[in-house]
Amino acid sequence: MGLFYHTTKTAAAVTAGNDVLTIAAGATRSCRIVAVFASGEGTASAANEFAFFRTTTLGVTGSAPIVPAPSNTAAGAFSGTVNTAWATQPVVSTAGMARFGVNSNGGVFAKSFTDLEKIDIPGGATAASSVSLRCVSGTGSIAFTVVIEEF
Repeated sequence: MGLFYHTTKTAAAVTAGNDVLTIAAGATRSCRIVAVFASGEGTASAANEFAFFRTTTLGVTGSAPIVPAPSNTAAGAFSGTVNTAWATQPVVSTAGMARFGVNSNGGVFAKSFTDLEKIDIPGGATAASSVSLRCVSGTGSIAFTVVIEEF
């Protein structure tokens, strides 16, 4: 069992085709996504769809990073990176893993992945060791928490 980290982005104004979060493992440590929570923060009802994708080409100039917070306060810092914006979005695979929908007006999605569903991100800090949480459709305001286990 590894160390757990929470990555939270609030009031994300999502855009179809853009990443909400891009999670890259560290150079020498691997990690995996073990849970995702999303809630609508808009004032009007609107459908939004999201999916986790493997990246095939790294994005250009990642920015607005989030520092994942450790669940155990004695744990060290997360070794990877979590970007929330890009000058050029990463290129992702066509197959989305773990698709889900959230209504902008108070909709809630919560999923703790089983061992067979957890999304592994191998160490190495390459395109193959990154996963994008991307908006597939919708333009709502959504809050996200992704739980990452690093080992």
